[in-house]
Amino acid sequence: MPSIYSASPLYILSKKYPKHWSYYSWLWVKFISQNYSNDIQNISLKYLFKVFDDELVNVFIKTRIIHHLVNSRKGGLPYIERIGMNQKLRNRIIEHITKLMKINCIALQLNCIYAYYLMFRDRDHRHLQDFVSHNLKRPIPKPIQQAVYQIGTLYENHSLGLASFEEILEESEIEYESEDLNCR
Repeated sequence: MPSIYSASPLYILSKKYPKHWSYYSWLWVKFISQNYSNDIQNISLKYLFKVFDDELVNVFIKTRIIHHLVNSRKGGLPYIERIGMNQKLRNRIIEHITKLMKINCIALQLNCIYAYYLMFRDRDHRHLQDFVSHNLKRPIPKPIQQAVYQIGTLYENHSLGLASFEEILEESEIEYESEDLNCR
């Protein structure tokens, strides 16, 4: 069982030994979203936001943390929706997702788009388009355009079933690869 002091060493390890990013990223999500004490969750959140803000922390750790947040486990709500029920915490997460969108990494940006979608799925598609438009430099990469289009299709069809992030990403990659082959 982690103590309230576990987050600080995890933060330091995330900076110094990025080769273990896959394991570290899951630990961050585990400490903030599972049945740990409020003290552990609060200190983990504090350091998680430091990870997001720290330019010395590898982008892939940040990407993987968002990836874990947007996925659901055992058919439940995605972690980002669970922790986003607290309005103050939700606002902080949205603030950090918005900052992370500006990092030039398509995998991170796609995860952030999906996180934003989950946080605001009750709004119309235009809200997501505005988020992407305001936070990415032009030209917007094709995989990002495709992901926004795929999510827009859900809105237009009034689909109750949500596409998983993997489905949106896979569809975006297929479209991007087929366009790339056609351009040669």
